[in-house]
Amino acid sequence: MPSEEQSCVSVKLQSRDRSSSQLFFVHREAPLSSVFSQYLSRLPAGARRSVQFHFDGSKVAGSQTAAQLELEDGDIIEVWT
Repeated sequence: MPSEEQSCVSVKLQSRDRSSSQLFFVHREAPLSSVFSQYLSRLPAGARRSVQFHFDGSKVAGSQTAAQLELEDGDIIEVWT
């Protein structure tokens, strides 16, 4: 049985040009949509519509979990606008 520490990972959402980033802690089995929503809430309304999230060269859906993507502490999800 995993410990509480292993049930969460830190994930950095970083703009594609690396000009901005935000660090989030997410439960491995929770959908990433909550993290994506938090990130988007800090963007201007007009910029939110065209945002895509990518990890390891593949587009990430909000329904996916950290466990499904095999995210580890410190992994970076790129934010494409």
